[in-house]
Amino acid sequence: MVGEALRRLEAEKKISLEDIQKDETFIDTVMHASQAAMRSSHDEKRRALLNGILNSALPDPPDESLRQVLVNLVDTLTVWHIRILSLFHGPEAWAAKRGLTFPDLSMGGLSAVIENCFPELRGRRDFYDTVWRDLFTRGLVSTESVHGMMTGQGLRAKRTTDLGDRFLRFIQEPE
Repeated sequence: MVGEALRRLEAEKKISLEDIQKDETFIDTVMHASQAAMRSSHDEKRRALLNGILNSALPDPPDESLRQVLVNLVDTLTVWHIRILSLFHGPEAWAAKRGLTFPDLSMGGLSAVIENCFPELRGRRDFYDTVWRDLFTRGLVSTESVHGMMTGQGLRAKRTTDLGDRFLRFIQEPE
């Protein structure tokens, strides 16, 4: 999959395979991401790792240390971490992209947004609290808890940090 995707980027004149084959930091990223992909049975995580490799091949990739941190995050986080982080990068846009109506709440906690957008997490507070705490501890979200009361505008606000934004860009399909 990696080889095919890299050839596609070369055909689109976005990269030179000859150049990236000589880039030791890119090769390190490929090896690290490939090992992480072998440890996962989740297609979402494998796709995120593939996208990380492709984004590392493009001009102006994250520096080597940051790439290693980002690959490690994909490796250690669950698909729920990635889904919830993606939601709070822009809750209304996330819902619109999926054809969902964002909850019309005048007040509440971010937990209400999680349970509305992911019905399968309703009643699983212990689980999504753990996921959120992981995201906060790793510096990917800016709000410590999903249970504080806030206005409807606050519920719609972006909660990802700069590192969270960089992570999401790293794992998104290259443009």
